[in-house]
Amino acid sequence: MFPTPTSTLVTLFLGILTFIILMLLPSFVELKKPRDPGPRIIKDHGYATLHDLEDPTSFARNESRFETLRVDNSVLKEIAAILAALPSLEA
Repeated sequence: MFPTPTSTLVTLFLGILTFIILMLLPSFVELKKPRDPGPRIIKDHGYATLHDLEDPTSFARNESRFETLRVDNSVLKEIAAILAALPSLEA
């Protein structure tokens, strides 16, 4: 009448194993045959870093299309200070 503990444990184990396989199967298939080719490098794009924000002429010097860039140093220093404070907000 009542199931034995052995059959209950086997059924529970097989049920959990089936659940895990069904949950992970899409990721295994995606790893074998990815649909997305991955990130692509965007060419002809100038990247600005915090180092570039310190000297407004360095970024314009490196990129010819930014030769007409006119930026006030005080604005750049404020932006750099805000960006520098962002990691400390997580703590």
